[in-house]
Formats: sequence, C-alpha cells, structure tokens
Amino acid sequence: MTTKREKPAVVYSYASIADKHLKDREVAFLYLRSALHDDGLAGFMDALRDVIRAQDNISSFSRAMGLTRAAIYNILSKKTNPSFETTERLLGLLGGRLGLEKLEAAPKKASRQHRPAQRGRLAA
Repeated sequence: MTTKREKPAVVYSYASIADKHLKDREVAFLYLRSALHDDGLAGFMDALRDVIRAQDNISSFSRAMGLTRAAIYNILSKKTNPSFETTERLLGLLGGRLGLEKLEAAPKKASRQHRPAQRGRLAA
C-alpha cells in the first residue's frame, strides 16, 4: 500500500505579506494614517519605513531626494528624529502629504485654580 506524500506547508513571513499589501497605495496610506493616530510619531516613522521598503527601494528614494542611501537609512532609523520638511518630502515621493483634521470636541483647558501645586511652591 502506498501513501500519498504530503507537501510541506508554505511558510510566509509577516514582512513578505505586509510588503505585498503595502504596494497598494490606498492600503499604504491607511496604514500610515492608522500608525500616526494609534502610535504617534514613533509608530508613524516605523510605518513610513515599512511603506518605503514595500513601495520602492531606498536607492530610488535617495536619488529623488538628492541624498545618499546611508542618509535615507539614517532618516528612517529609530536613532533620528527627521524634520517635518524631510518627512513631507518622503511622503511627497509616495504621493501623499501630512494634514490636520479638526477634533469633534476641543479638549477642555485646565483651570488655573485647579492646577496642582508645584514642588516647593503654592498654587496660584
């Protein structure tokens, strides 16, 4: 009696699946928006790094920005905090830009009377 040989399961890495989906501009911008909303600037920069890796290669971004590849890697690293202008340029190369949106209700300002006293000082 012969038995059928099972094919080994195909293993996909998270990065390869993410890269496949992040090639779609709509998905990429939803991902960036969600990262900024949910995780702040640090999460946004991580997401921007993922999108740039998936959309294109670092060499083409460095040529378009007039920088070296090492400079782009440095901009996208967690060690630096890129300027607003640099972030806008990177987003522009992806076909996007940063924007603001109005919150439904403005946060309430703290009353001067209810501020906690600072150490060594009385509240005003």
